[in-house]
Amino acid sequence: MAALSTYVGHAKISDTYWYLAGVPELMAIAGKRFEFFASTVGGIVMSDSKLTPSFPSLLQRFFIAHLGNQRAVSSRTIAAYRDTFRLLLGFAEATAPTRLTLTDLDAQLILGFLDHLEKERSNGARTRNARLAALRSFLKYAAHYDLTALPVIEQVLALPMKRFDRPVLGFLSREDMQAILDAPDARIWAGERDRALFSMMYNTGARVSEAIGLRVGEVVVDGSAVAHLHGKGRKDRSVPLWRTTANPPRRTCTLGGSCHEGALRSTDCCP
Repeated sequence: MAALSTYVGHAKISDTYWYLAGVPELMAIAGKRFEFFASTVGGIVMSDSKLTPSFPSLLQRFFIAHLGNQRAVSSRTIAAYRDTFRLLLGFAEATAPTRLTLTDLDAQLILGFLDHLEKERSNGARTRNARLAALRSFLKYAAHYDLTALPVIEQVLALPMKRFDRPVLGFLSREDMQAILDAPDARIWAGERDRALFSMMYNTGARVSEAIGLRVGEVVVDGSAVAHLHGKGRKDRSVPLWRTTANPPRRTCTLGGSCHEGALRSTDCCP
């Protein structure tokens, strides 16, 4: 990228990246022209394996250096990207993973992979788009290190996300919701716990993962009752609790007393 930046006359490498990213058509042109420039004037042989990293090494650096260290994404995001490449490598089983190159990941292969997800694995459009987003992220990263693959990468990046219908969400009536809240047996501790969790989710609109991840210290039931939730995308929010929501935790256990951290999830705490 540094040599390409010099070739096009940019003072900063970042200017070259955004210039190419902003105008996708230039990526293919720049790749072809720079390949000729590097092999003749610049004296650089672009096909040299010492200068062009292999697909396995790029993939490893993408997960460890880029996702893990530079972007510090969550473990769930890394797992989702990992599953995407496991499925892709399984789909392209005709070529061993160690022999794959970036140019093998052309638009035809990616489209075939996406069709495979929908037809053979019965994945919906949301899952298909999530897999395509993971592949796009990798190819944008790889474009910095293998300029000879720019034309192929540009074609894949041009693949559109698939549109899908967004159904109107239904809702429960107050009577239906009250029936759910009253379903757990309040005479036993497990039932009281379940009622507290249902009330918390109804009150705060928390996801299941947010509700079961709550710790005792994150639910304040004394004074102005509030729940501190850790949401998706590392977004935290504090939600006031209704009196009917705060009462079950008060009855179930005393914060800072006999209950240990994680008591909202434990079945052997606060008998």
